Amino acid sequence: MSTSDFPIAIIGAGFAGIGMAIRLKQNGIESFTMFERAAEIFEQALKMNPNSVEGRMARTNLATTRNRMGVRAYERGDLAAAERNFAAVDDLYANPSDVTSEADRRELENARYNLGKVYDRLGDTQGAMRAWQRAREGGRVGGVDPAAPGSVSELEKARARAAAALAEGSRLYQSGAIDEARKRWQEAAMAAPGTPESTEAQRWLDETASRLQY
Repeated sequence: MSTSDFPIAIIGAGFAGIGMAIRLKQNGIESFTMFERAAEIFEQALKMNPNSVEGRMARTNLATTRNRMGVRAYERGDLAAAERNFAAVDDLYANPSDVTSEADRRELENARYNLGKVYDRLGDTQGAMRAWQRAREGGRVGGVDPAAPGSVSELEKARARAAAALAEGSRLYQSGAIDEARKRWQEAAMAAPGTPESTEAQRWLDETASRLQY
């Protein structure tokens, strides 16, 4: 997970308080309370007219804010808050027609991927795999099938495959099927070299290899 800044679109001056939310981001949001305040403002704007241009932009901004809140919660070990925020982004796009831009698709995919990371850390392997599968499926932008070329970057697809294989390997290892687990980890290591998922898979391969020597 990364806390790198996500660009928040500047919403037109049609909603009171939107400027405040943008300024919170521009000033560098560090306080969780400030994140919450920005989220409240975007939620209010979204409720006023969800189908307008401003409403759609508010949804994107809200998704970005909730994703950042989830990342920070995850990094400080508050998995409940992380899950709540990532799930909130998923709920924002419960209707496929709400995914109206590439930014929406990216925020939805990030939320699902990170939700999988939360479940994996909680030991819910099946939940993690379901979340990663949904991240790989992506959203629909303008009616485009998420499986269509270019709808999801090749790296994102590779990371999702690596994450799923890593989780499956962990499940097999816990059940005592070490050889099968190592096969899944080998798949994960080769799926997206250099990514955290593949690096973690390689770590497990190295660790179990040393154990098998004894």
